[in-house]
Amino acid sequence: MILIEWDDVQGAHSYNTYRSPTGLDGTFVLIANLTGTNYNDGSGTITDFYRVISVDKDGIEGTIGAPFQASDTTNKSLCLLSGTICDVTGHPDEDVDIRVRVLPEDSGQVIGSTGTKASITEDEIEVNTNALGQFDIYLIIGATVELSIRRTGYMVVFVVPKQAVLLLEDVEGFGTRKNIANPF
Repeated sequence: MILIEWDDVQGAHSYNTYRSPTGLDGTFVLIANLTGTNYNDGSGTITDFYRVISVDKDGIEGTIGAPFQASDTTNKSLCLLSGTICDVTGHPDEDVDIRVRVLPEDSGQVIGSTGTKASITEDEIEVNTNALGQFDIYLIIGATVELSIRRTGYMVVFVVPKQAVLLLEDVEGFGTRKNIANPF
């Protein structure tokens, strides 16, 4: 789910919300007409572009603003945390639950992604490893997060660094482990 928010426009009766996979003119599709100033897009992805246009009481759209990408809606920079979880034999472990929680609770957002779908929550999210034992989670730079892998009992708290990509083995607390073995 992608949450987008915008400032109220004086004289607006409602807002037309559009989404595009490319952000190019002619590719935006109307997805909602709203009276509020936020929208939870259950079909959106972190790579989609949005455009919100005010509508007056006569149904006429106002000025068309510049499109913005879903990853920009938080006005914060993101870091992609990637990792691989293996079983005790060293083979990739499929469908392992990975939980990420922002500390203190309700202090920020975690943006999680499995494939091309993204979801946003204010305090925690769970993702599963794929068939290759891999997972990706988008985190807001500077957030303090607790990452835990349920089946293994591993847990670490760290501050998301100012970099575009962070590998699980580079998270302080997981040390030099390239793969986290599942003891079950």
